[in-house]
Amino acid sequence: MRKRLIAIIATVFIIIAVLFQFLALYTDWVWFHSINFGSIFTRTLFLKVLSGATIGLIVFIIIYINLSIARKLLAKTPSHNDFSEDNIEFLKKRLTTADYITEFVKGKYAKIIILLASLFFGIAAGISGSQSWMQFAQFLNATPFGIADPIFGTDIGYYIFKLPFFLTINKTLVSISFIAAIGVAAIYYFVGLFQKFQSHPGSERTFNSAISHLSIIGAFALLLKGLGYKLSADQLMYSPRGVAFGASYTDLYASRPIYFLLIFMAIIGAVIFLANIKLKRVRLLVIVPVVLIAFSTIVGSIYPSIIQSFVVKPNELEKESPYIENNITFTRQAYGLSNMAEKYFPATTNLTKKDLDNNLNTIDNIRLHDLRPLIDTYNQIEAIRPYYDFLDVDIDRYMINGELRQLMLSPRELNIEKLEGSAKTWINTHLKYTHGQGAVVSPVNEASAQGLPTFMVHQIPPKSYSEDIEIEQPDIYFGEQTDHYIITNTDTPEIDFTSADGPITTYYTGSDGIKLNFLNKLLYSARLNTLKLVLNQDINSESKLLINRNIKDRVSKIAPFLLYDSDPYLVINDKKLYWMIDAYTYTKYYPYSQPYQDGLNYINNSVKVVIDAYNGTTNFYMYKNKDPLVETYNKIFPGLFTDISNMPAGLKQHVRYPETLFKVQSQMLLHYHMTDVNTFFYKDDAWKVANEVYSQSGQVQVDPTYLLMRLPDEDKEEFILMLPFTPAERNNLVALMAARMDNEHYGELVLYQLPRQEFINGTLNIENRIDQDTEISQQLTLWSQQGSGVIRGNMLVIPIEQSLLYVEPIYLKASAQGLPELKRIVVAYGDVLVMEKTLDEALLRIFGEGKKPDIPEPPIEGYDTIKELATYAKQLYAKMNSASQAGNWAEYGKHLEELSKVLAQLESKANEIAPTAPVLPDTPDQPTE
Repeated sequence: MRKRLIAIIATVFIIIAVLFQFLALYTDWVWFHSINFGSIFTRTLFLKVLSGATIGLIVFIIIYINLSIARKLLAKTPSHNDFSEDNIEFLKKRLTTADYITEFVKGKYAKIIILLASLFFGIAAGISGSQSWMQFAQFLNATPFGIADPIFGTDIGYYIFKLPFFLTINKTLVSISFIAAIGVAAIYYFVGLFQKFQSHPGSERTFNSAISHLSIIGAFALLLKGLGYKLSADQLMYSPRGVAFGASYTDLYASRPIYFLLIFMAIIGAVIFLANIKLKRVRLLVIVPVVLIAFSTIVGSIYPSIIQSFVVKPNELEKESPYIENNITFTRQAYGLSNMAEKYFPATTNLTKKDLDNNLNTIDNIRLHDLRPLIDTYNQIEAIRPYYDFLDVDIDRYMINGELRQLMLSPRELNIEKLEGSAKTWINTHLKYTHGQGAVVSPVNEASAQGLPTFMVHQIPPKSYSEDIEIEQPDIYFGEQTDHYIITNTDTPEIDFTSADGPITTYYTGSDGIKLNFLNKLLYSARLNTLKLVLNQDINSESKLLINRNIKDRVSKIAPFLLYDSDPYLVINDKKLYWMIDAYTYTKYYPYSQPYQDGLNYINNSVKVVIDAYNGTTNFYMYKNKDPLVETYNKIFPGLFTDISNMPAGLKQHVRYPETLFKVQSQMLLHYHMTDVNTFFYKDDAWKVANEVYSQSGQVQVDPTYLLMRLPDEDKEEFILMLPFTPAERNNLVALMAARMDNEHYGELVLYQLPRQEFINGTLNIENRIDQDTEISQQLTLWSQQGSGVIRGNMLVIPIEQSLLYVEPIYLKASAQGLPELKRIVVAYGDVLVMEKTLDEALLRIFGEGKKPDIPEPPIEGYDTIKELATYAKQLYAKMNSASQAGNWAEYGKHLEELSKVLAQLESKANEIAPTAPVLPDTPDQPTE
């Protein structure tokens, strides 16, 4: 009864596990087919099954053969008694345990147990092996790189596509050989123990069988270990031992010979084990592996250490030079730096007003709004409803009225977590509040009189001030914050947005979604852990379930073998909203290449993903840029990628060089701009990314900046990404790195080398000059007093002609909940540093007549005469005194700014009435005659 109960419970658990697995597979299959990627799901499942079945079958065969051999050898053991029917004496004797064991291994139950045990290990190995399906697929579809490694002359594709697969197979087989050896030894020991205690005549035969069998397994394991040593020798390409990453002098002249000696020893050990089938020496089973392990551990570490300490260290540069050169060459290849153009930039100080006029489009697109203050402003004045949210701001270029403009965009997404607590019902979160609403768009260089951004697109529904950037389909069903599933086309309408007259409703008409027939209702209820899909009466036969709406999760589920950029950006094209995500191929197996993070040492932005924000339609566009990894993936998944030439022209105009890749490349460039081996070895020209003072956080690294500008020696403006560098221990500027991204120039990197024989101001030098300027620092200190805070924005370094211009916006935030307002612009050029209300004023002050332009203040309403203005000035002065005594410096600054306007008006009126009238001293009244 107990056995039956155990069997029933076990069967129920197995059925439940199978059902859950089926549920996951079926619901995934339905979703993949609903988005037209069914072939990707089928192909992935096939590869998982194929790789798992291959490894599982190999393991099953190894275990089954060894257990069967052990059974047959034990079955041949002579019995303690004669079991024939004619032997009457046998019937009078009591059977021993050894006799029962002998009879058992001859029977059918032993065969069944062996089969089940082999199946268990085979299935377990198959499940584990299925996780390596991509290695298996890459091995079968490997694409040559056409680049040979500098030591062995092997194509790099071997290291990336084949070596990982060989390592996995070798590790699996060595592990299973070890398990088989333990299992077989345990069986022989168990049987032999009973036979020995009971003086069984077959004990010696069992002992000899065990030695022979374990010798065969040991020989097989040693041959596998020998292959493992060969693979370890190949892995020297990733050695961190030397001055630079990759095979070093010690690796090639000490470690590699030892590996080949170990291969020879492993082969000799395998031969000894095979000979031991006849010799039957137990000690050999122990001595051979112990000697091999001891030699590999002791000699494998001591000898290379001796070579490193006594041969390499005293002559390190001489010995390591060829390998440093390999590291430099292959690292630059792996990170896309090998084709970077290097140009000399003189950074002269002879820029003129005429030069500015010739670069007017560059000047007009200098970014004055920082991303971090701007997102606060968007959320405070454009979120409109508490459940809408602006996550980040994207920078892009658009053709507006025939002119290329740099704009800042941010989608207004639905954030369901911001719904009021009582409103977070299942119906509201899954049927009513389903999508975000449009986006806001503002120019990078325009601000209102209050220092706030001006808008080209804003409000709900989106209102556009240019026909070139209109939005007719503003609903955002797929985005960065849409993490919950929804059901559309139900009997209750969705809330589109809220107007003064109440909610405006809509119904989703897009192509995405899973039809909720009864079976899908049932299965997805289990998958989503809710019965409401079945019980809710608003869900009808036309209703559709939308899942995986977070765009980053969506693309990761479709193609998990790519690395995705953490910052998708929004694009307005054909009056619709699209998301663009940069995707990367990557590996950690590129020979000689210096790892960046988590072992990654190769990255290529070969794929651009476009997602329709309304329909969820997802397209993977592939660049044919000689990336063997993406070509291999294209072989594995035919139909997944579309050539970039098929991307709609409107979308192609908004392809950007990704900031993430640019940051990776810039970090590698800090050392790998040094292509001379001697310079690289001594690190006497190491760089760092320039620092700046941002907000009140102190010094931070300068972020790469998107700029719309005309590069030196180019004919027209283009969209670029730029970053400044300084020496590792200094703050002066030494180089500018730029990435081009328009049309045929996409992906081109340019490094502008600055003069080394003269001092060029770095961003932190300009920041220090701002702090040292008495007029500017006093104003910033005044604003930073109680009740307000100064935000010093990003320092922009802008090459114009052959000179450098430095621009930094200054924001004032009245309180923790206040809006950051753009108050001043600091501009530095050469030895001149100015702070003005606008960029134009600052540039005119530097490049105009050498003084601040005479721009009249607008009249102060309600004060028309000099007397009225003078009275108002006295009132403001009194208020300033009161504010200073109370310590309210924000109020003090406000009155001071107003007083400056009044004084400007007094000066203007005085010039109009009596510009040369003398100021007479007061005199006592004279007596009259």
